[in-house]
Amino acid sequence: MSFFYTTGQHRSEIERRLDLVSERLHRFTDLDKQWSAPPALEFGAAIEQISRIQERYHEPFRLAVVGEFNVGKSTLINGLLGLPGTLPEGIVPTTGAVTELWHGNGTGTVVSSEGKTLFEGSLEDAREYCDQRTEQGHQVNGLGTRVILRADSSLLENLVIIDTPGLGANVLDDQVTFDALRIADAALLVLSGLQPGGEDSLLLSERLRAANRKLITVVTRIDQVADELDTVYASVTKEFGAVSTGDPIGVYSPGICRAFTDLKQAEELGDDDLAQQARQQLTDFGYTRLREVLTDTFMLGDAGTRRALTALTDLRTIVLGLQDDTEAEAREARKQAAQLTQDISELDAHLHNVLTNKEIFLRAKVAEVVDEHVGDLMNRLSEASDAFIMSLAEGRFTLGLQALVGKMSQRQRERVERRLADDFEDIFPRSNYDMTVRTIAVRLRPLMELEWREAITLFQIKAPDMVNIEKLTRKLAESTGSMVLSGTSQLAAAVALLFVPGAQLIDAAILVGASGVRTVQGQKLPKKIAAIQQQTRIRLQSERAKLWIELTETFQAANAEVAETIKAPVVARRTARQQQAAEGVELADRWAQVADDLGKLAREEQT
Repeated sequence: MSFFYTTGQHRSEIERRLDLVSERLHRFTDLDKQWSAPPALEFGAAIEQISRIQERYHEPFRLAVVGEFNVGKSTLINGLLGLPGTLPEGIVPTTGAVTELWHGNGTGTVVSSEGKTLFEGSLEDAREYCDQRTEQGHQVNGLGTRVILRADSSLLENLVIIDTPGLGANVLDDQVTFDALRIADAALLVLSGLQPGGEDSLLLSERLRAANRKLITVVTRIDQVADELDTVYASVTKEFGAVSTGDPIGVYSPGICRAFTDLKQAEELGDDDLAQQARQQLTDFGYTRLREVLTDTFMLGDAGTRRALTALTDLRTIVLGLQDDTEAEAREARKQAAQLTQDISELDAHLHNVLTNKEIFLRAKVAEVVDEHVGDLMNRLSEASDAFIMSLAEGRFTLGLQALVGKMSQRQRERVERRLADDFEDIFPRSNYDMTVRTIAVRLRPLMELEWREAITLFQIKAPDMVNIEKLTRKLAESTGSMVLSGTSQLAAAVALLFVPGAQLIDAAILVGASGVRTVQGQKLPKKIAAIQQQTRIRLQSERAKLWIELTETFQAANAEVAETIKAPVVARRTARQQQAAEGVELADRWAQVADDLGKLAREEQT
C-alpha cells in the first residue's frame, strides 16, 4: 500500500524551508550569550526544535491509542496488528510505559527519558517492560520510559501505533498518556461499551480538545451489550461528541484476535471456506471498518497536507516567538544604553560642577591661608631682625667686635656665625617656624577634609564604591604631616641664609662693629644701621615670596593628590559607561536587525 505525505514537489519545498530557517538561525546563535533575561526559546534551542520537526516530518504518522484503564486498548491493538499476544493484556492496568509499535523484524528496545538505552533484544523480552505486573515493567513505570517494539504487520508499514497507560489508574500513568498525545498526529479513543463514561472521561475530552488532534472513536465489548448501535452512539455523544471525528466504530477485540488465528490456520490448511468465514468475522467484529478508517485517515486522505501544514505552522510559531523576544531585547538594549548615557551626564555634572569646583575652591583657600600665616611669620621675623641689629649696634652681645673687623680664620668665622645664630634665636626662637607650618596644616586639614567629604557624600548615592572617608582622612593626615616636616626644613633654610657669609645679619654685625670702632659717637652710625635694617627687610621680603611659593606648592600638591584620588574612579566609571553605552547601541541595532530578519522569515512562511 502506497503512503503519500504530500506531493514530492511540496515535500521538497517544506524541507527547503526548514533547512533555510535553521541556517538563518545559526547566524544568530552568538546572541544566546546576550539575552538580558532567559527567553522562551534561545536560538540554539530553536534550531534543535526545527531539527525535531524535520525528523518528525520524515517519520511515519503516529497514532496514540488512549482511554481509561481496563477498556481493552492493548487487546484492540493486538487485533489491529493481526498478531495476538504482541502486547500484554489483563483485567488490571498492565501498560506502564509508553509502548511504540514500529514495523520490523521482531526486536525491541527500551529507552530511558534521558535517551539512554536500557535494553535491546527480542520482542518477547522487550515486551516484559510494557507490563506493570513484571519486575521490569515495575522498574520503569511512570518514568517516561519508551518501549519500542518492531512487529511484522502490514499496518505498521506506514504507521506507528503508540499504546498508552490507562487513564484513572494513577497520576503517573495519566501524565504519561497526556505526554504521548503531544507527539501523535491523531488519537484512537477506546471506550468500553459496558461503561462508556468513566470519571476521567471529561478530563480526557478536554485534553484531546486542547491537543487539537484528529480523533477516531472505538467502542469495545459490544458483544456484551443488548443494543450495539445505541450503545456505540451513546458512548460518543455523552462525552466526546465535540472532539470525535466521524462515526464511532464498535469492535469486539477478542473476536478479532480469534478470527486472525483462524485465518492463519485456514491459509496454512488451504481451507477457503474457513478463510472466508474468518474474514467475515473480521468484518462483523469491526476490524474491517476500523482498518478502512485508518487507511483513509493516514494513507489516502489529506494527512500528508495536514502534516506539511503542521510542520510549517510549528516553524512559523518558532520564528514569531523569536521575533517577539528579539524585539523586546532591542528595546531593552536601547533602554539600557539611554540609562548609561544619563549616567554619563550625571558623572560629567558631578565631575565638573562639584569635584572640579571643590579643587579650585580649596586651591584658593590654600593660597589664602599660607599667605596669611607666612606674612605674619615674616613680619615678626623682620621685627626680630631689626631688634637684633640694634642690639649689635649697642654692644649688647659679646661678639668681640674687634675680632669682626680683624682678620679671622675660616674656623673663627664659623664660630661667629653659630654664635650669631644662637643669639638671634634668643630673640626669635626657631620653634616659631615649626608653629607657623603646623598652624597652616591645622587650618587646612579640617577644611579640606570637610569639603571633600561633602563632595563624596553627594555622589555616594550613585557610586557607593567611591573613595572611603576614612581612607581620605588618612591621606590628608599623611600629607599634612609631611608638609610640617618639609615646611620646617624650608623655613630653617630661609633663616640660615641670614647668617651665612655675605648674608645680611653677618654683614650688619661687621658694619656695626667697624663703625663703632671708628666713630662710635659719629653721626653716620644711625644712618648705616637704618640702611642695614632696610637691606635686611628687602632680603626677607624675597625670602617671604620663596617661602610662600614653597609652602603653597606643598599644600596644593596634597590637595591635588586627594582630588585626583576622588576624581579617578569617577573618570574611570565615565569611560566604562561610554564603552558600555556604545556597545549597548551596537547590540540594540543587532537585535533590531535580527528581529527584522525574523519578521521577513515569518512573512515568507505565511505566504
